[in-house]
Amino acid sequence: MCYSGKKACLRTSWTNNNSGRRFHGCGDVASGGGFFVWEDPPMCTRSKKIILGLLRKLNKIEEEFSEMKNKVNLLHKMEEEVAEMKKKLNFLLGCLGANGTGGFKTKLGTVGEGAGIGTGVDDLVAGLGGLKTEVDDFVASLDVVAFSSPLTVAFNLVDLLNYEM
Repeated sequence: MCYSGKKACLRTSWTNNNSGRRFHGCGDVASGGGFFVWEDPPMCTRSKKIILGLLRKLNKIEEEFSEMKNKVNLLHKMEEEVAEMKKKLNFLLGCLGANGTGGFKTKLGTVGEGAGIGTGVDDLVAGLGGLKTEVDDFVASLDVVAFSSPLTVAFNLVDLLNYEM
């Protein structure tokens, strides 16, 4: 019991001179109570130095662990972003016919047929050249192009191409 009549609590000192040394102190921490008795005997100088060194190392390891944990979390986020980008890339390559599935189809025919990325892209470029010619012919054949709004012409072109994915 302390002087204030409250139960004394067992605590641990973390000061440089008494790191890890236990003591009994007043249960009323706010008032301090004035009661203080060491539970453990005093440590030798060597023990104090060793404990302080170990505490510094522990703090450094805890900081490094926290940094590594943050880096791992960041790495997981980056892996998720890469996976999402791969999905988008595979979708785009599929649309371009780079996966060897035959390209994509329009009302004007298949564009981008090929057996691989190089062939598929080459075929796509060649197909787009032919497609551009046919689109130019289509636009030239419209009697009312000069009197149509750009939006109407755009809708007609979209209808002509009508991509099927």
